[in-house]
Amino acid sequence: YSGPVRTLDRELLGRVWFFRDVTARKRAEAERDDLLARLTLQIERLPLAYLLSGPDLRYVRWNPAAERTFGFAAAEVLGRHPLEVIVPPQSRATVGPIFDRLAAGDMNAHGTCENVTRDGRTITCEWYNTPLLDAAGRFTGLLSLAQDVTARQKLEERLRQAQKMEAFGQLAGGVAHDFNNLLTVINGYGDLLLAGLPPGAAERDAVGAIRDAGERAAALTAQLLAFSRKTIIAPKVFDLNAVVESVAKMLRRLIGEDVRLVLALAPALSRVRADVGQVEQVIMNLAVNARDAMPRGGTLTVETADVAVGPDDPGRDPGCAPGGYVRLTVSDSGHGMTDEVKAKIFEPFFTTKGAGKGTGLGLATVYGIVTQAGGHVTV
Repeated sequence: YSGPVRTLDRELLGRVWFFRDVTARKRAEAERDDLLARLTLQIERLPLAYLLSGPDLRYVRWNPAAERTFGFAAAEVLGRHPLEVIVPPQSRATVGPIFDRLAAGDMNAHGTCENVTRDGRTITCEWYNTPLLDAAGRFTGLLSLAQDVTARQKLEERLRQAQKMEAFGQLAGGVAHDFNNLLTVINGYGDLLLAGLPPGAAERDAVGAIRDAGERAAALTAQLLAFSRKTIIAPKVFDLNAVVESVAKMLRRLIGEDVRLVLALAPALSRVRADVGQVEQVIMNLAVNARDAMPRGGTLTVETADVAVGPDDPGRDPGCAPGGYVRLTVSDSGHGMTDEVKAKIFEPFFTTKGAGKGTGLGLATVYGIVTQAGGHVTV
């Protein structure tokens, strides 16, 4: 700063200069600018979605991770309220009170909720919210971090399902072994009684009914043992396409004339190692299940393919190691199933069919055979 020095008559005598040391201030400003630049860079590279809102909860910042998570570019959401962008209609009644809590300064309003993406998908996100308050405690905005956990939740659910099926298998195997011992006695004495009765004896029908019931029960225990992976198997290396083509001849008679069978078999398919008879049973069980889902006819498709399973594949079974596999796909054009049914279809004795039309062991047997062969089954 400078100023003139004058006499009382306003005659200029000279100038006086005043200097202030601003080194510390300039250093602080440089450090602030550097910190802001680094924070901006970190926010831009943050793997979590970073969403900054003003006091009206309208977005003022939206980082690239938010663009990747929700599909909206920053220019599409800045100035808009979350309810207008990423909150699906079914969640608004729940999310509204959470926003009220945040505006009131609640520092613990975190949680998991459903969100909607730009292309209309519903995803599940974990949210970490921090209300921004001024010195007087007034709400000035909201800082939110979000992570898409949809794939992780699906993987955790599949792991829980695998653990549940493992427990089912242990129980089923123990019951089947004990029950099989009892059936050996029942069926054995049934055979002795039948052998000792003359051809025209009235008792033959009653004993025959007992023997037939024993045979059906033995077939059920065989399926339980297959599910529990305690069946003795004879694995060998073979061409899955050849087995499918062989079974297809029986399938055409089994599924009926109103169901069209389509084979889509990959050429030069890799070989697999399993029990051929059990693989045939898998295909038959799946085909019967598909036929029952098409009471008015339709198309049953059996496909084979070589596939590579990556460590980050969203549909990968928790116990399925990454690598090369041969995939067998059986699909139909039937009425499908609900998510509730889908979650239970491999459980022993679960069936959606009427009384006397199903034991609930067909798909449970498929699960056991595929798992015992070192494979994985999904629907």
